[in-house]
Amino acid sequence: MDDAGELVINWDSGSNWDTIFATGTLPLNTWTHVAYSYTNGEQKLYLNGALETTATFSDGYLFNDSPLLVGYDSAPTTRGFRGNIEEFNFYDSALSASDVAAVAAATHSCPSTTRTAIAEWRFDDAGWDGTANEVVDSSGNNLHGTAVSVSGFPNTNTASPALAGDPGTCAYGAFDLGNNGYVTCLLYTSDAADE
Repeated sequence: MDDAGELVINWDSGSNWDTIFATGTLPLNTWTHVAYSYTNGEQKLYLNGALETTATFSDGYLFNDSPLLVGYDSAPTTRGFRGNIEEFNFYDSALSASDVAAVAAATHSCPSTTRTAIAEWRFDDAGWDGTANEVVDSSGNNLHGTAVSVSGFPNTNTASPALAGDPGTCAYGAFDLGNNGYVTCLLYTSDAADE
């Protein structure tokens, strides 16, 4: 999120940085489901299962050995995420609008989508202290992450669920923009692309 509370997704194509913005601000103290898809040069940003905005981007993505950063922006380092993240999924193909709606409405005990999650971090872990692979990947692909903590953030909150009830959710990750803590995981390597 930027300083105005607008959701921003950006990435490096190798020659350009490209960005997609939500058209409004996210509400404070309210859980918001966010989904992003990219296929054939078209980007789609969804909020709470509904399409929010689209954009075109023809440069393609830059795949490299750098880790995916959740809750942190490496440039500039002062622009991170402040808030709570209940779970983060990364899929092997772009989700359709109906897939996104199903994921937004799903809870842990329900199938989340017809697509296969490459990585699924539920942030239900008992605690994080910087130990390698402590942010558990529930997909079965062993793409575990590591919390990089600054002044105690990010951390896990197990005192109250993100969504109460049965079925509900468990814990969530707490992030603080001012402290620049984040979760890191290597999802892709150039060696894997050559196979």
